Amino acid sequence: MSVQENLMTAHENLKKAREEGLFIDYAIVCNGTRIRAHKLVLYAQSPVFKAALTSDFTKFDSEYTIDDFPEWVVEEMVQFMYGNHHIVTVATEESLIFFEELFVLGNEYQVKGLEGHAREQYERLLEYCVGTDELLSSLGRIYTANDEERSCLYGILNDTIWLRIRCMLNETSAQDMEYLLQCPDFSRDYATSVFKHGPLVGRCSCSQSLIGLSVFNGGLRCTVCENKGFEIAEP
Repeated sequence: MSVQENLMTAHENLKKAREEGLFIDYAIVCNGTRIRAHKLVLYAQSPVFKAALTSDFTKFDSEYTIDDFPEWVVEEMVQFMYGNHHIVTVATEESLIFFEELFVLGNEYQVKGLEGHAREQYERLLEYCVGTDELLSSLGRIYTANDEERSCLYGILNDTIWLRIRCMLNETSAQDMEYLLQCPDFSRDYATSVFKHGPLVGRCSCSQSLIGLSVFNGGLRCTVCENKGFEIAEP
């Protein structure tokens, strides 16, 4: 058996041991809930837990308290350490909040791979999230939080919103564009219209990314190459 296979077997055994409550020797206490785990796993997966477990502070001997994150997010962090990677395929406000929180938690505790996993899932949800309310709610939470950890997510969300605006601008006449730039009230109303009504977003063979679709003779066409017959992107 190779070294990699031995490591995978050990990983599966640790996961099974936690599920069956075997050899549990530690707990993360989150808002009164005890999330049980093995010191060895926490030690190996996070330098923050490693520092706590090897420190001289006796308060970390048997438990570690996290009260600034929801219990279900902390549980997901522990699950991730044991190899369970949570995947969500439907973009809702709850799922966006979940990966926002998981991203920040992974960053704070430096759990191997967790920050990247949460960012990837968050970005994937945004790719399929055509609901303006969800987009703007996520933007509001990230923007008003005003912390460094969420700045990376803000960039992803900002790109998604600007995609919608760029798709609309592709079909804006030069005269309207000039007016848009000179009149703040029109700019505000125009932006509101973009957020509320579109554009439709889909995929075309001309691009690997999501692009705008316009209505043409009862069907849809790509706003970039003007090919027809493409459908709105769905999760």
